[in-house]
Amino acid sequence: MVGDAEDRRIALAYLRWHLRPRLAELVDRGTLDAVHVGHARQSMNAALSYLAELHAEGHLLGDLTQGELDRLFAERGTRLAPLRNFLCFAVSSKRCPPLRIPCYRSKVREPMAEAERLEKIDELLENEGTALADRVAGLLVLCLAQPVARIARLSADAVCRSGDEVTVLLARTPAPLPEPMGSLVAALATQRREHAEEGFACWLFPGRRAGEPTVQPALSQRLRQIGVTCTGRRAALYALARELPAPVLVDVLGYSRSFTAQLLSELRVDWNAYAALKSRERRAS
Repeated sequence: MVGDAEDRRIALAYLRWHLRPRLAELVDRGTLDAVHVGHARQSMNAALSYLAELHAEGHLLGDLTQGELDRLFAERGTRLAPLRNFLCFAVSSKRCPPLRIPCYRSKVREPMAEAERLEKIDELLENEGTALADRVAGLLVLCLAQPVARIARLSADAVCRSGDEVTVLLARTPAPLPEPMGSLVAALATQRREHAEEGFACWLFPGRRAGEPTVQPALSQRLRQIGVTCTGRRAALYALARELPAPVLVDVLGYSRSFTAQLLSELRVDWNAYAALKSRERRAS
């Protein structure tokens, strides 16, 4: 708990003007999940702890120096990830001096080779010896680059068949699924609806307790056992970002605007020049 009145005002401003608008954006897109809420809570707790730490040492956020900030990051490194957004907010809102917030890069594994990703997709589509739920979860990772946390909380009602087309609602606009992936996803949804207990939510990946979805660690472990890891999702992300316009990544696949911008920056893709880029590719082929 922050006892100082000024620190409380800073913390409330961070909640009101930074965290809450971002959560509201996710709610509007229909992509808010427990992971986003957890990150926001972790970031808020980090801000409160840091303000209390400064107060206990007799310091104010407004007196923070570049040297103190650099030492803080040198000592704690990636453990400061939840605090970094608060410090950026403090600088941009002029609640502390115009300091340079140190950057750090967590170790990111190289993406799975594209040929390996496509081979794994074919295996999941054809291998009936693997549980249907695991095949579907793996395809959502390798084809649509969905995070396991979001997959774990998908409702069976998010899957819809209209004629020959199957869609899954991941964000504001339903995502059409190619065949035979669509049929597998639809079959799993039908299976879940047929066995749903009355009065309980019908999850695509139910947990051990009635009416509750599976948890991310459990689903991640199952996926690792069939060879689907974060490297496969990263490969899918890169493939999709090179082929789809940014609005599709946001409105259909549920990526946040900031994440999409970061991803396109990594790939050096300028979507303002998207039409010209695709035109050149067609002429070259």
